[in-house]
Amino acid sequence: MHFSSGDTTFMMLCTAMVCLMTPGLAFFYGGLARRRSVLYIMMQSFISMGIVTLLWIYGGFGLAFGKDEGGVIGCFTDYFALHNVGLVPKNVFRIFSRVFAGRLS
Repeated sequence: MHFSSGDTTFMMLCTAMVCLMTPGLAFFYGGLARRRSVLYIMMQSFISMGIVTLLWIYGGFGLAFGKDEGGVIGCFTDYFALHNVGLVPKNVFRIFSRVFAGRLS
């Protein structure tokens, strides 16, 4: 299997840029709230990122990229706790997907 170092570098750059969305989105949501609720809204954004991270590790990645069950959805036990994810490019894509899933929560 051949992996391109340029593709891997690009995915790492994209992952870093999506990571910067976390505080940016927290400030955006905070700006939409009342003055007394800004801290609560910002903390809610960061806490949801942690919860989504756990959900992604313990099932979401397998549901998205595991072997399909009847052609509908993947099997979460294929990559449960990221057990069979090993190669660097696949790991970079896993991190990118997890960060992006956290921003969509």
